[in-house]
Amino acid sequence: MRIVILLLALVCAFGAAALWQQGRVADHKERQNEARRIAAGQAAKTEVGVMPDGWGVVLVGKPAGDEPAVEPRADSSGPITEPGPGAPTPPTPRPRADPAEPADFELVVQPGASLSKLAAAHYGTSKKELVDALAHYNGLSSADALQAGQKLRLPSPAKLQAFAQSR
Repeated sequence: MRIVILLLALVCAFGAAALWQQGRVADHKERQNEARRIAAGQAAKTEVGVMPDGWGVVLVGKPAGDEPAVEPRADSSGPITEPGPGAPTPPTPRPRADPAEPADFELVVQPGASLSKLAAAHYGTSKKELVDALAHYNGLSSADALQAGQKLRLPSPAKLQAFAQSR
């Protein structure tokens, strides 16, 4: 009986080893195929993994040109000097324009929707002041005047607040 149990344990161990080896071989073949695709130009290795040909990676971060350009003012004769009297003054840097206010989000009102539900979904709150300002921003006489199929504009919270304060 001990011999049968020992044989069963050996068979299980060899089976597990065979499955492990089969997985390693499959992984190795996949890496070889990946390397061949990269070498043939059908894919590219990036920081996020292997990308098929025709795909790209978008890096999101600080926009280009965010820092002001600094140009050195050195003569070939030596150190930087201040302009003398009568010399043309260097141009003054222009102040940076504030980024444009984002465009309003537009949606078509679905049946069963209410202005307070839309405000809660879009702004995270359905306070009466916000709902009333949103109604007036869209030219509605009240929050209850909303109808299915109507186009509704949802501005940024800052733009809506400025609109409410200007009334």
